[in-house]
Amino acid sequence: MNQNVIKEPCVDECWGCNRQRVGPMPGPAVCVSYAYPSAQWKYGRKCPLATNLQKQEKKEGFMDPLKASKKSMKGKK
Repeated sequence: MNQNVIKEPCVDECWGCNRQRVGPMPGPAVCVSYAYPSAQWKYGRKCPLATNLQKQEKKEGFMDPLKASKKSMKGKK
């Protein structure tokens, strides 16, 4: 890891993430993965590496109508 990179402090949305670290010098916590963590949260986006967020499960209610009809015909033969 390059120690000469100047990193911005973590934003409020980062608190609780496993990727933030406090350096050897006293100061704010910084992100291990990104030099500018605020850029990951711009425009309502969520950081792709955030470990403090719960992943939402996909809804299984939707099925393609063509696949559904083929599946129903498979059992009638």
